[in-house]
Amino acid sequence: MQYQNIWIFLNLVNAGITDRFTMGVGLIPLFLLEGAPTPFWISTKYAVPVVENRLILGVGALIGTTVGATGEHFGIAHGTTTFASRNANFSVGSG
Repeated sequence: MQYQNIWIFLNLVNAGITDRFTMGVGLIPLFLLEGAPTPFWISTKYAVPVVENRLILGVGALIGTTVGATGEHFGIAHGTTTFASRNANFSVGSG
């Protein structure tokens, strides 16, 4: 499990469900600023090794809403390609 906090306002928690599937949640607590609408999202990623320790392809999605605002939904699908091993690699992604 991994927790990230960037400048107090960007909070992310990610966990590996299996060796290939991860899920996460994120929140920007703008409600601390006079009740402003608060973005909240869920992210997923599924990765498949194509060539062991050489090439891994992954697909995922980020789906979210803004709590405190009506009709404010957002999302994006994304893909990643990782070259090399788990300990030393290079990844390229697009969404």
